[in-house]
Amino acid sequence: MKIANITLSLLMVLKITSLSAQSGPFAPAAGQLGSTAISKDSAIWELWGTGLEVQRGWINISDPSEEDMGSKFASFGRVANALGKASGNTFEVISLGDGGVATYTFDAPLVDGPGWDFAVFENGFLDTYLELAFVEVSSDGKNFFRFPAVSLTDDTQQIGPFGALDPTYIDQLAGKYRVGFGTPFDLADLPVDSLLDKTGIRFVRIIDVVGSIDPAFGSMDSEGNMINDLFPTPFASGGFDLEALGLIHTGKSYRVSHFEDLGLAPGSYENGAGLDGGFSSGAFAFWNNYNAEWNSWSGWAYSNLADTETPGFGNQFSAYAGGGMANREEEDDLFAVGTIGVDWVGGSNSPLPNRIVMEDQVAHRVSGMYVTNSTYAALSMKQGDSFAKKFGGADGKDADWFKLVIWGIREEGDRTDSIEFYLADFRFEEDSLDYIVDTWQWVDLWSLGEVMALEFILLSSDVGPFGMNTPAFFCLDQLRVEAFDPTPELLVKIEDVYIDLSVMQEEEVDLRNYFYHPDGDFSVFSFLIAQQEKEEIADFFIEEGFLRIRGINNGKSNTTLRAYHRGRQLEVSFVVTVDNATAVNESLGTAFKVFPNPCRDWLFVEGEGWTDYEIRDGLGQRVRAGYNTGAGCLSMENLPTGMYFLRLNRGNHFEVFPLLKQ
Repeated sequence: MKIANITLSLLMVLKITSLSAQSGPFAPAAGQLGSTAISKDSAIWELWGTGLEVQRGWINISDPSEEDMGSKFASFGRVANALGKASGNTFEVISLGDGGVATYTFDAPLVDGPGWDFAVFENGFLDTYLELAFVEVSSDGKNFFRFPAVSLTDDTQQIGPFGALDPTYIDQLAGKYRVGFGTPFDLADLPVDSLLDKTGIRFVRIIDVVGSIDPAFGSMDSEGNMINDLFPTPFASGGFDLEALGLIHTGKSYRVSHFEDLGLAPGSYENGAGLDGGFSSGAFAFWNNYNAEWNSWSGWAYSNLADTETPGFGNQFSAYAGGGMANREEEDDLFAVGTIGVDWVGGSNSPLPNRIVMEDQVAHRVSGMYVTNSTYAALSMKQGDSFAKKFGGADGKDADWFKLVIWGIREEGDRTDSIEFYLADFRFEEDSLDYIVDTWQWVDLWSLGEVMALEFILLSSDVGPFGMNTPAFFCLDQLRVEAFDPTPELLVKIEDVYIDLSVMQEEEVDLRNYFYHPDGDFSVFSFLIAQQEKEEIADFFIEEGFLRIRGINNGKSNTTLRAYHRGRQLEVSFVVTVDNATAVNESLGTAFKVFPNPCRDWLFVEGEGWTDYEIRDGLGQRVRAGYNTGAGCLSMENLPTGMYFLRLNRGNHFEVFPLLKQ
């Protein structure tokens, strides 16, 4: 949505062509039969994206000289607008510009579960006013895998900045649905690859589609088609307008140092006057040394100050990004401020590592963190001061730099390899590429492995007789540590099951004898049964830890039971044999159609001959049953979000349909 041009007359908006509900082969707009759109208010969401790094794109990639609001790049909105739950407000977004990139992190890994796994929200104000984006995921932060997007929109004539798109010609592209409705994605649609751990996705990346049909600038789908969407959009709000990322299936939550648990009055900081040697947040303990006589401190402080304009030592507790990662205008978001000491006593004037340690004194794997400059350091580098030089020098040609170096301390006490992040870099031949970091940037620490502690130092090209001249301060937020998750186990294989219908109809298996979780809570498992043969010979129900197998038809079936827990899957196969000469070996076949799936409040059944039905949840418990009234619709109202199974019956004849309730 091009917010900068909303003030155009309503007549301009009404000129957008009205499109039919089902013109192309893909799902239609939100609210229409067969749509895959998921409402922001659905109960399906487990988490929302909480961290975001954005690289803005041009407002008009075909004419890089064009400007709006004083910038050649998209500039509307703030990162914080796209964090947390989708608001449904078309103005609470961040605009990416042509080819802009946004990379999300979250407070628990994304995992591949049954059905949709996550959804991306854009701010289109009509079902046909759509701006599109590619979606990629990564488990290691290096190798990203793109969903196979398809655009069948005609590409012989360019769609203008106020044109229209038919969503039924669009698949696997974010932005397919209007504001308030997410475009869903299923990790199962990505190929199996050793470089992608679908039980531990740590990043979701959104890349604006350049909708030009000119091959010099435009984007192509997975089938080699030019993607035709609104272009050019030379506004501050150009490109994909990102509103939120919703997660449906997640693993065990990270422990996150977000510092909100510490509490702090708005517009203030704590540098040790009220602390006893430090503070804790998330998995880490942060040390602090405060000298009351001199009102001086070292180590770590925490703050919510957002002054980006006042230079000097008196503003040492402000983040140059304008507050914490999740800071919205109506909130004060906390972050940590770290400072690095100098070895004056030893005479080396070398930086002294600033350490944080795992509070439980157990080695854990650190996912990463967001960092930015303190305002004190940033303005010193930008303008120079009485102690430090202006980066780049008078003519901007000096190859200056300022970097953060991090390493881990292993359980044995030795150091890991180090990771470097440049908070400022003026070493480029092209001066326009020089930068001082002024946003929150992700630093990935996954490669450090399991560590007991982290250590930090700051280094600069600006060094004097007493060490580094650049102010030795930086800011940290959302430090994520992989939580300890005891692994579930399959104890023994389930024995083959034999049911003689002349003697009994049902066999019972106590699953607690086969599946074990160290937490001792069997309810953490969810189960799925699959028979490999086309014709089902038995019905399966899971209730209160027991697998009940009810024989129906003669035959033998290779059966698989899968147990799921936070993205992990345990699988066991066994044979079920049903024997009775008088058993009926028949099912309803495939003459029935049940839709929509996923569903919300109602299901529709096409086909005749069934007499009654029952609906069971993922544990096999019956939650609803009834008779065929001839209406062709079944109520799913008031049922919780999750997996269900619908069984349509005609005597001993039946057909079972798996369902996903949103």
